[in-house]
Amino acid sequence: YRKSVLGEIKAERLEQATSLFAQIPLLIEWQPGVLVATSKWAERLKMRNAYDASYLAVAETRGVPFVTFDQELIRKAKPHYRHVWSVESFLHSELA
Repeated sequence: YRKSVLGEIKAERLEQATSLFAQIPLLIEWQPGVLVATSKWAERLKMRNAYDASYLAVAETRGVPFVTFDQELIRKAKPHYRHVWSVESFLHSELA
């Protein structure tokens, strides 16, 4: 939503991303090791908080793609986890 408000993406892209997001099963069980992985991600990427690191940790722990609009986060995380995607790239991939 924020990217749409800032004019960085068009409304149709927001709708596609929202639709994709709605298809993701978001019932997440806290698994052993996720907190440790969160801390490692935050340290590895020199993050000020653990918010984004926790999503990366869950994706890595579950072996699923991490999809975001945040280009800087993609740039930092991609060398460490090959399943990091921009929303745009993911929507055009075979995985979507």
